[in-house]
Amino acid sequence: MAEIQLSGVSMVYPNGTQALKQVDLTVSDHEFIVLLGPSGCGKSTLLRLIAGLEKPTEGTLRFDGEDVSTLEPMKRNVAMVFQSFALYPHLTVYKNMAFPLKSMKLPQEEIKRRVEAAAKILDIDYLLNRRPRVLSGGQRQRVALGRAMVREPVVFLLDEPLSNLDAKMRTELRDQIIRLHERLKTTFVYVTHDQAEAMQMGDRLAIMDMGRIVQTGTPQEIYDHPNSVYVAGFVGAPKINFFASHLRRGETGWSIRLLGKTLELPAQRLPLDTAGAEDGTGSVTVTLADGRRYRVEPYLLRQQADTYYLLLFRDVNDYLNFVEETDRNRVVLAYIVLDNLQELTQFVRANYRATANIIEETLTGWVASMHGMIREYDRDKYLALFSEEMLDRCVQDNFSILGKIMNIRVGDNTFPLSVSMGIADIDGSMEERDRAANAALDMALQRGGNQVALQRRGVTGLTYYGGTHKTLEGNTSISSRVSVHLLERRLAGCRNVLVMGHSNPDFDAIGAAVGASRLCRSILDAQGRTDVPVNIVTDKTCDTFRICAGHLAPLGLYGHIFVDAATARQLVCTETVLILVDVNNPVIFEAPGLYTCIPAVDGIHSIAVIDHHRLVGFRQLGQRDTCTA
Repeated sequence: MAEIQLSGVSMVYPNGTQALKQVDLTVSDHEFIVLLGPSGCGKSTLLRLIAGLEKPTEGTLRFDGEDVSTLEPMKRNVAMVFQSFALYPHLTVYKNMAFPLKSMKLPQEEIKRRVEAAAKILDIDYLLNRRPRVLSGGQRQRVALGRAMVREPVVFLLDEPLSNLDAKMRTELRDQIIRLHERLKTTFVYVTHDQAEAMQMGDRLAIMDMGRIVQTGTPQEIYDHPNSVYVAGFVGAPKINFFASHLRRGETGWSIRLLGKTLELPAQRLPLDTAGAEDGTGSVTVTLADGRRYRVEPYLLRQQADTYYLLLFRDVNDYLNFVEETDRNRVVLAYIVLDNLQELTQFVRANYRATANIIEETLTGWVASMHGMIREYDRDKYLALFSEEMLDRCVQDNFSILGKIMNIRVGDNTFPLSVSMGIADIDGSMEERDRAANAALDMALQRGGNQVALQRRGVTGLTYYGGTHKTLEGNTSISSRVSVHLLERRLAGCRNVLVMGHSNPDFDAIGAAVGASRLCRSILDAQGRTDVPVNIVTDKTCDTFRICAGHLAPLGLYGHIFVDAATARQLVCTETVLILVDVNNPVIFEAPGLYTCIPAVDGIHSIAVIDHHRLVGFRQLGQRDTCTA
């Protein structure tokens, strides 16, 4: 990782063109900074200088305090992604990504590890044997990103990597690059002329003009506080217009004469301190001659000796029309979350993006059938709007969309998907409906997911719906009784029971294991099968266990019930039932390989999952029959 420091950096080409003029810039370790400016402003030259492809005419460049101004590119441990992809057409994706590592003369095993790890992160592992000519533009750019990733650089340099892609692909790759930065925790320097791209992606922006950095700051700081007319005119879409105007202060407030018309502004709306650029303290809504409504926000700017008064006209006509239409037609707001897609694709043979696309098509079709709209606002998270009339239809069919989602299979097994919804149909503002829908979603997730939590006007509390089943009102007693009944059936023919939580167990895991073992013991005793042993698999050396064992010892019920992983494997037989508590991911099981050792009886492996993170009924983990509660 590296902090980048440029001090007094200038760059003059042999033909006399000065590309950079006295640039001072510090990029913090792990920061995502965007160099933003029009073509020819020097941003690509600055990027090439950091990469070592150009040498400064004047000034110094430091990585973590070390002067690297004259250091060769290969010795700087940086990686650069170009606008043109720059892939070798005769090499496969794997060989393209492995190329820089072969130049570094790394062992084949290490090359394979790095390439496959990067390909998995970028969701291109299924493309490793293909050549660039059969890939889409987005796939080629992900390969270029992967080729940079495998070097494990301290600095990522990206020179307008999305400019050759279509709008949809640019949006998708923006999100992927942001997630990549968050995951790698590496310094990113990104060049673009697209201000929307810069505003979305950058932790901080550096605005460039004619070889200089004219302002740095967060996207919000630069948008709200431009330090010059140039920045104010460059940032924002559509571009701001400047007109000659005359500002006057009257008895009742301020007025501004603009384009032959006088607009009255309350005094408090306009800042009076002329020390520098600052926000207005308020705004007014006006209706212009074309009938459209605008929110007018006044600002005060200074450009050297001249003072500029800036009026920002935000077109709010569509928004206000939407709000009014919402009030007339009672738009229902719904938050939708795919509970377990990411977890499933971690340990089954399935492509995340392909499965996510199928789910998105299903949800989009469902909302479209209700003449509504749906948008993905985060990974596996959606916002939908539709009418109250259509909500009534969903209630009548018990939200059958849940069952449709569960029927979508992931990979080569029958482990079902789970979706949760929080829906608000209440009186009040959109902000109030948003809060109500979020609160409903939280309750659906807290109850285990795979259900809809609905808040309706005139109804006290939430109403819950699960798949095509009857409404669940306020508690989980119905699902609990179903789960216990299914567990009784599993225990009927078993010879022994093993209960296991997650590695590094906390009090939740051990407490849940003790409770589950006691439940199994009670069921077996009621069946007259007192000779069937029940054991808890745990790390008997950890502090949590020793504390719990000390509290349990006086009860006299659990003296010989705890066993370690090695002993548990010896206890496994054909009729073993494995109970998993407080965990549903095989990667973090107390004994990761234990569940694969359970023999099959007529093709069935008896494994039950009792986990408050998920509530989905009987499932299969791989090809192993499971009961989840």
